[in-house]
Amino acid sequence: MNICPYCQAELEANSLFCSSCGSRLETNETAHMPQYEMQPQQYETPPPEQQPEQQQCVTKAPSKVEKLEAKREKKREALKSVTTNLSIIQGLNAAEYKHPQDKKTLETLKNIPFFQKVLKTTQEPFNTIERVKILGSCLQVNETSHLSVYRLMREACIILGVEEPDLYIYNSTTGLSTITAFAEDPVICVSACMLDAMDDDEMMFVFGHELAHIMSGHLIYTMVGTILEEGILKALLDLIPGIGILSDAAVIALIYAYFEWSRTAEYTCDRAGFLTCQNKEAACRALMKIAGYSTKYINERSLESFIEQGRLFEGVDTTDLNKVQKVMLSFGASHPWTVCRVSELLRFEETGLYTDIMQRKTIITTPEADETSAPLPTHLTNAMDKTEQTFEKLGNFADDVFSKFKK
Repeated sequence: MNICPYCQAELEANSLFCSSCGSRLETNETAHMPQYEMQPQQYETPPPEQQPEQQQCVTKAPSKVEKLEAKREKKREALKSVTTNLSIIQGLNAAEYKHPQDKKTLETLKNIPFFQKVLKTTQEPFNTIERVKILGSCLQVNETSHLSVYRLMREACIILGVEEPDLYIYNSTTGLSTITAFAEDPVICVSACMLDAMDDDEMMFVFGHELAHIMSGHLIYTMVGTILEEGILKALLDLIPGIGILSDAAVIALIYAYFEWSRTAEYTCDRAGFLTCQNKEAACRALMKIAGYSTKYINERSLESFIEQGRLFEGVDTTDLNKVQKVMLSFGASHPWTVCRVSELLRFEETGLYTDIMQRKTIITTPEADETSAPLPTHLTNAMDKTEQTFEKLGNFADDVFSKFKK
């Protein structure tokens, strides 16, 4: 008996269709084939794919060095779009325009036994303090604030080949003044009085001068001058029992050596200012305004008279003054007399060095050799021998004091 595979009803012989469900039967052979209960095909459901354990995505905050490098790279890219009508001095090395006395006095300063210790223990804490003061009290100059001033500074950067520092304006009670600080992330601060007094060419001299402090590596040492001027170093020494009069001798020796170098470093930077503005009269005018400036009588000033004053002053420092008088007149002064500065600037041009640099006859392709040790001045030797241990104590004491600021 044939059975319909779909409804299990009996089929008539040789029937091609089931009379019950109407299903078509393909052939008689299929009708006579053994019939099995049809089950839906079973498929194994694969186990859900094992997802890898999700790792927590922890983004590491960029370090201070990485942030600084990113900031520098951004400024490098921005400087590529800056243009100037002045000559860009390709491959300029600070050693090309460095004043000879700058190198000599710096060697002497470095050879003072306790100088490196003082430098190391005071650099970070006082730099941090000064930076906070600038950021909190000065006006930043950028693309949206004082754009004309910003363009002048950036133009000076590409002329000398210096990376762009941050620029600020501050109100000064001391008149025409500037501050350049922080070797790691340099900042230039220009007084509002300076901007009011100087024309654009003169400001190019000022910016070139300040950028040279960065190029020449002066900013490593400038914070020492700050603590000497403000008496902070002497105050630290007074906190150490048993130092007594030795501290006075040590501080006097350091002050003498530091400011002797600081004054000669200004001659170096004046040369760079001249190379930047590329205008001798503008450079001399800027120095004349620094020497004395009156808005009321500005039309009565005489550049020729000021330059002549500078020429007449040549030789006074070495001829008419003995060593004691020189020390008394310049002790603690961070800048040389302004008429000396204009005299040195004129000599820079008259010797032909300015022209040689501009024509790139003085190219230095290798870094400046390490400065060799120079003998200490005789009048300092005894004080240095007696106070080296004293300043070792100061260094240990300062390390302890400043470590508390970081906590």
